[in-house]
Amino acid sequence: MLRCKVFSVLWFSSLLLLRDLGAAPSESPSCSFSLSSPVSHLDSLSLSLSSPQRHCSFSITSGSDSTECRREGDEEAESNEIGGRTQGQEERKNETGGNYLGTNQLEEEDGGNKEEGGVFTCVLEQLEPGTAYELIVQSQSGEETRNITLHTRESRNESAFHPLSETRAHAAPIG
Repeated sequence: MLRCKVFSVLWFSSLLLLRDLGAAPSESPSCSFSLSSPVSHLDSLSLSLSSPQRHCSFSITSGSDSTECRREGDEEAESNEIGGRTQGQEERKNETGGNYLGTNQLEEEDGGNKEEGGVFTCVLEQLEPGTAYELIVQSQSGEETRNITLHTRESRNESAFHPLSETRAHAAPIG
């Protein structure tokens, strides 16, 4: 009798394990994404990306600096937020005018289903004005990677002619 019960328990347990293994996907879908809306500031760069897959996260790297991208709509108390958007996002809306696709519009287009995919904002701060940066945007799973070069804006105080170059321009030729 004990032998029959042990066999029954083992058989039932193996069925449960097989059912769980069969239900689990053999391979998780890759977190593909598309880049859009790069915004250049004096000391920061930001860009938006969208992904059709759920449960994805992304990071942006330049040299030794790295930061995680934030899913739009996630609540995070930060001092630079204005009405749920960061200053860079607000400026992007103003710069692109009628072509701006806000997250509310995106949600309406996909039936308001926030669980499917998402829009992310990536921001690198404390950069040098007027400098080119090689950025690597990568899904946290490491399956998708994109390289992009963006330039920070030049300082408004910098003129086209630096004092040193003006001096050279007025110097008499040697010879």
